[in-house]
Amino acid sequence: MNIVYLDWAASAIPDAEIIEAVAEITRLFFGNPSSRHYCGRQALDLAGQDRHTLAMLMGCSPGHLIFTSGGTESNNMVLRSFMMKKRKNGLVCSSIEHASLYETALYIKRQGIPVAFPVTGSDGFADPEKIYDAIDENTGAVAVMLVNNETGAIQPLEDIVKAVRTREAEFGSPIHVHTDAVQAFGRIPFDLNSLNVDSAAFSAHKLGGPKGIGALYSRKKLSPLITGGGQEEGLRAGTENTAGIHGFALAAGKRIENMDRELPAAAGLRNKLIGVITSLQGEVLNQGGKGFSPYITAAFFPPVPGEVLARTLNDRGYAVSTGSACSARNKKKTRVLENMGFSSRDAASALRISIGHSTTVQEINSFGEVLAEELEHLRKAAGVVSVGS
Repeated sequence: MNIVYLDWAASAIPDAEIIEAVAEITRLFFGNPSSRHYCGRQALDLAGQDRHTLAMLMGCSPGHLIFTSGGTESNNMVLRSFMMKKRKNGLVCSSIEHASLYETALYIKRQGIPVAFPVTGSDGFADPEKIYDAIDENTGAVAVMLVNNETGAIQPLEDIVKAVRTREAEFGSPIHVHTDAVQAFGRIPFDLNSLNVDSAAFSAHKLGGPKGIGALYSRKKLSPLITGGGQEEGLRAGTENTAGIHGFALAAGKRIENMDRELPAAAGLRNKLIGVITSLQGEVLNQGGKGFSPYITAAFFPPVPGEVLARTLNDRGYAVSTGSACSARNKKKTRVLENMGFSSRDAASALRISIGHSTTVQEINSFGEVLAEELEHLRKAAGVVSVGS
């Protein structure tokens, strides 16, 4: 089946040139980077070069970059590191975080550690004042993502960090600020130094790179999540994924190099998509697009269930989702939207349509035509009469 892929937030279509380069590096740089012979040093040098490349693209020091298996491991490393602290290990976590952060925060709470989940507005944005109010003298860390993976809302992170730093000064003790930047890196411009966060999570496969490789930026020493041979300055044991690291650096470089062209193109496609949705009496969370990533659009077609609509679209050759791919098998699939104040009925009608750098106008047009046909059938089955019919 020929698939029109509109689920880039779950995983980008792999870049063919990058995957070929990864295969070549796998063949040529096969040595273990910890080995002291030529083959090992060759692999170590390449990983070092790629670390410098990624650090430059992220706006941080290479010494603050730890390679991991992806965003989930990076998020876990930060939160579980604070769980091991003897004091001031309380956590403030926004209620719209990716499951790898939210579920880890719930686990930490079950261990008896204080965790607060400030309520997020129905617009999808975390409120700096509510974050400020949730911080107390026991808070050791705050976690707020940069771009929400289900709604595309770009969080006011700079204002949130300012609020946290104010609390830091008031209580006279440091508070670690972590952000999940997986949906932001390579798509929207930002710089880690200017954000003033203490750590950030990244993943390669969202950029067209290989799966199973990511990074954690941390300017503070953390407790290791995985112990063993002492790789990554003792913070993440295990033989380095040399080829994956190289693919990550290539993918990040390519997306950032082309961002000035790709970002406005994505905005144009997003606006066309919003027009399609509203013409079909659907609702769009990011109406007008201000403050949202143009790559992710959350649409609602109540009372048609999003899962049913996604399945029928899949049968017609269009890949979309109802939310985070990481929560697709979870019973609480609508957690993010319900935490934003949506009713369970409206949250269940959500459809996430996410585009990428190779998405075309023709794909959006054909998607709109098929969406209109399927919605007509499903609305009739649900006893809903469309306007004008």
